[in-house]
Amino acid sequence: MVLAPKGIVQCSTASVLAVMLVLSSVFVGIGSSYYYSAKPAFAASCDCVIFRLDDVQDYWINNVQVAVMDKFISKNTRLTLGEIMNFFGSDSLVVDKTKQEGNAGLFEYALHGWNHDDYTTFSQSKQQSELQKANDKRQSLYGKKSNIFITPYNVFNANTLTAMQNLGLKVISADMFASYYEDNPSTPLAPSADNRGIYHAPEVTAFSEWTNNQHFQLTSSQILSGIDSSIEERGWAVVTLHPQDFSNYAPDGVTALNSVNANSIARIDSVINGISSRGYSIKSFNELVGIASPPSDTTPPVVTAMPAGGSYPSAQSVTLTANEQATIYYTTNGSAPTTSSPIYSSPISITATTTLKFFARDTAGNSSPVRTEIYTISPGTFPVTRMSDTTQTYGLSLYSATQSHVEFVSSSASQLAGKSINEITLKLRKTGAPTGTVQVGIFNPDLTVKKLFGTKDATTITTTYTDYVFTLSSNELYTIQSGDRIGIKYAGGNSNNFIAVMLDRDAADPFDGTNTYRQQYGTSWLGYTGDDMYMILKQTHG
Repeated sequence: MVLAPKGIVQCSTASVLAVMLVLSSVFVGIGSSYYYSAKPAFAASCDCVIFRLDDVQDYWINNVQVAVMDKFISKNTRLTLGEIMNFFGSDSLVVDKTKQEGNAGLFEYALHGWNHDDYTTFSQSKQQSELQKANDKRQSLYGKKSNIFITPYNVFNANTLTAMQNLGLKVISADMFASYYEDNPSTPLAPSADNRGIYHAPEVTAFSEWTNNQHFQLTSSQILSGIDSSIEERGWAVVTLHPQDFSNYAPDGVTALNSVNANSIARIDSVINGISSRGYSIKSFNELVGIASPPSDTTPPVVTAMPAGGSYPSAQSVTLTANEQATIYYTTNGSAPTTSSPIYSSPISITATTTLKFFARDTAGNSSPVRTEIYTISPGTFPVTRMSDTTQTYGLSLYSATQSHVEFVSSSASQLAGKSINEITLKLRKTGAPTGTVQVGIFNPDLTVKKLFGTKDATTITTTYTDYVFTLSSNELYTIQSGDRIGIKYAGGNSNNFIAVMLDRDAADPFDGTNTYRQQYGTSWLGYTGDDMYMILKQTHG
């Protein structure tokens, strides 16, 4: 193995092959003798070849990586890319090329680890977490995960297979000399699956080998001989390529340069032509084992603005949020945004009446519809009433058995979401002689206080329904969010000594339908979508 600069890694099967190969005869018989003697049974023969390009990563001999991909593109030939995910995603030269043909269906994606590590040195849980990280990053970059693991150093163990099973990975590709196969010679190879439902499709030949720190290239004839032997024995062949197989080298013979060696890369044409002349096909791993690749993401993102458009007495800071990783484009002049429009990166300051238009495009290329929010700024017009639901119907009790009644902001579509308030008015009375403290404000799902507007000594509440106003101190404002519960909490008293709070159940004039409605808390939250609190919410200053 040769270390690449800046921590980027290369891999080969040299460490396994070095003690077994004599240069003059290494590659001639590679194929039928490249595995234990027992020949497995196969469900079917595809007479096909799978090419896998290992060590795909950012910036390292990237001109050579792209040149190899272009060879397969020019031949309209399938290629599986083994990507080292911790070192992948920032180099547009490599990433754009992989996405271009991945979206066109020519390239298949495989995990080549999070880092280029020997996974047999990790516990099962560590292997699983590393593979999970790698696939999560794939999801963020491509909009879909991979179900293939090309193992670094071509080694794995039983823990690897368990980790793959737990994560839904279906195909493993090491090489025929992996010690796991020596210890488990009855392991079925593709297109049959093992007892974990995992398909084994190991490498049978490669374009180059490293032996004793020396780089030796196989000829096209040697590669085709290995392919022939493997197809004769098992009906398919997996051929490994590395970017450094096709680069020029520094005088030390070890350091790969970022320039293409024309003679080396010409072997790709010769091998593909040889495969075609033999009547073999070139397939992906998923085609070999007869399962579908993970589905592409075709769902557009959802992007929202907070606060929503409306009339405001002062400047607003608008936050745009997508429900998945996506790029948000926007305009503030009323024109339709495009991918050439400004990209959202921080809250947008709205200081005058503005038409904000925006959309999001995710990593799979799906675009959301353009949304429009109109912000009318009218300075100095206070107070602003955000809610005034004041038709008195009947009251409900508050005590230790039912501790809270609130107005629940169930959706970002609520009239209240994004609005600022500093004053809450409720209509209350007491029955009997309740004691303790009444709290009014914004409450969390576990009934703890998110934002306290005020308190009231239960003993001072009148015995007839009276409006009580609870106000934040000084110039403080609270911006209402989806999921907020605005109301009252009282955990004291009993069924004879309680606080009552008035409701507005006017069915002919509900406040905001199911976007905002009453909930009450006993041992859990219960919702009443036909009810609202008797409640006034105001912003009295900017």
